[in-house]
Amino acid sequence: MNFIQKGKLITAFFAFLLTIVLFYNANNPTIQNNLQKSNYSYSETIKSVPIVFDYDDEKYYIQGYEPTVSVKLTSVNRVQLLAESNEDTRTFRVVAHLKKLKPGTHEVSLEVENLKSGVKAKLTPKKMLLTIENKQSKTFNVEAAVAENSLKSGVEIESVTTTPERIVVTTGEETMKEISAVRAIVTSTTPIEENMTKSVKLFAINKKGEQLDVTFSQPKVEVHVKLKPQTKLVPVKIKQTGTIPDTVSSYSFSVEPAQVSLTGYPNELAKLNEIELSVDITGIAEKVSKVYNIPIASRYETDQKNVTVTITPTLKASTTQSNQATTTITPSKQNNNNQVAENSSSTSESSSKSEEKTETTESTVESTPSKEEVNTDKAKS
Repeated sequence: MNFIQKGKLITAFFAFLLTIVLFYNANNPTIQNNLQKSNYSYSETIKSVPIVFDYDDEKYYIQGYEPTVSVKLTSVNRVQLLAESNEDTRTFRVVAHLKKLKPGTHEVSLEVENLKSGVKAKLTPKKMLLTIENKQSKTFNVEAAVAENSLKSGVEIESVTTTPERIVVTTGEETMKEISAVRAIVTSTTPIEENMTKSVKLFAINKKGEQLDVTFSQPKVEVHVKLKPQTKLVPVKIKQTGTIPDTVSSYSFSVEPAQVSLTGYPNELAKLNEIELSVDITGIAEKVSKVYNIPIASRYETDQKNVTVTITPTLKASTTQSNQATTTITPSKQNNNNQVAENSSSTSESSSKSEEKTETTESTVESTPSKEEVNTDKAKS
């Protein structure tokens, strides 16, 4: 029994000694530091961690600062480290406390809050400069434009408008005095050659063209770019349709006017090299002129609504010879008639000449004295 009691006393003594050793180690700073150094073996650097600014944002406007900071996390617990590294699962935040500061430029210390006990954090940078101003808001017209070299060669702008046309700008009262214009500039990686609408970021500038630190009631506006229409002469091409008559071998067409002046946007005009006009030749066997409406898409405009097409058929060879043969008979009949007329005229002339000859003969007979008259004259003598 005494032996058992002595054993318990020995055990209690060693337990007491162990308790003293553990207590000493737990409260010795040197040992703690050595343990911490050996245990915190995992680390992760997180970039672009947003800074939370603790201030009266209805009264003041802050500017001239970097909105993010880099944070290096270390921990012996890999799971905790990964959780704090992930933006969706982290519990800590970086804060700049400004509520005790008045308007002006200040150097502010950054702090890490809500970090889990098993994780350490180191900020880069630890401090930052910023400016605090009294807050002010004002409405400005938006000036929109198209950046140089963004238009296709030869293209001209008719108008550039925005939706909305006016925007509310919020900034510090001193910065507000510097604002010269609020602008939205349209840029394009490919040359602009048609009307377009694009969402464009806003920015405010001073008289020197320098951008100012402001916020807008909405960060972007819709910019509408309208180009000036251009004019192009486009030839009219005839497309023959229908059934060709048996007597016709082919057709030729002439169009008046041969070209049509169209107005449209450059990209649309570039696609159009000719206007195709369908002409139905069914039943056409002789030359004819017809008026046709010009088939033009609604995206084009023109004052020339129609053209006149002259259709000239070429007859087949057999038909042509038949026509020529028919034409030859008519002159033959005319020649016969002429010959008859000439014969009649010759007969009439012959008759006239015979009558004249008879009359001449009779005259001659009458003028010749008889022999008895001659002898009587001699006796008288």
